[in-house]
Amino acid sequence: MLDPETVEEIATMVRAGFYDHEPLLEIFYEEMYAPGDLDLDEVSVAIADETAKLQLEKESWPAVTDCDRLHQCVHVN
Repeated sequence: MLDPETVEEIATMVRAGFYDHEPLLEIFYEEMYAPGDLDLDEVSVAIADETAKLQLEKESWPAVTDCDRLHQCVHVN
């Protein structure tokens, strides 16, 4: 079982939105931790769980978010 700190790191990386499942799996399993420190299947499940949570949250987001408005301002100027 993954410790809470690792699960929190996974949640942060998923929410950052820079990487999909496979790259995140590689980052955690091969780069952030020494090979063998984490169970590959547990990391994969945790990434999938956090991705699903984020998708559910996104359903309640407004059509235009604060980030969207900021992005529009940056590209107008």
